[in-house]
Amino acid sequence: MAQIALIAFTALSAVNSIQAGQARARQLQLQGQQASLEGKQRALAEEQKANMVLQKLNETNAAARARGSAGGVQAFEGSAALIQDVNARRAGKEFEVSLANAAGAERIGQAQMGMYASAANQAEKQGYFQAAMTIASGAYQFSQLGAAPASAPTVGSAPTDTSSYTFRR
Repeated sequence: MAQIALIAFTALSAVNSIQAGQARARQLQLQGQQASLEGKQRALAEEQKANMVLQKLNETNAAARARGSAGGVQAFEGSAALIQDVNARRAGKEFEVSLANAAGAERIGQAQMGMYASAANQAEKQGYFQAAMTIASGAYQFSQLGAAPASAPTVGSAPTDTSSYTFRR
């Protein structure tokens, strides 16, 4: 009866180890997907920032042209053109930085997803390894239980089966 209980406990423990490894792997995969989505979200925020830089540039240059025209200056020549050119250069740098930040955020998200995927793979393997170790341990314990020892006469004791012996009187 103890042997059956040991086998059942060992099998249950092994299955539990596998399921725990698989559950941990699923959890890590979901965390990886979340990291990727967060990276994409940060990238979109940076792209939006870049677009806002362009919008602000258009507004600033339109205001410079309007001021120049109101003051009797050619809107696309002289100091008005210089102001617009300086604004465009500054905005261009901000725009490039925002786009670089967007690309970086997405790459970081993908890298984190890769790390979580690797950890998920390891967690699942660890579950199988733990199951194998549990089975090996159970097999060892089972071998230690063994069968009941054969009754062998001990030194100095008389045999209990006397059918093969003949008695002399």
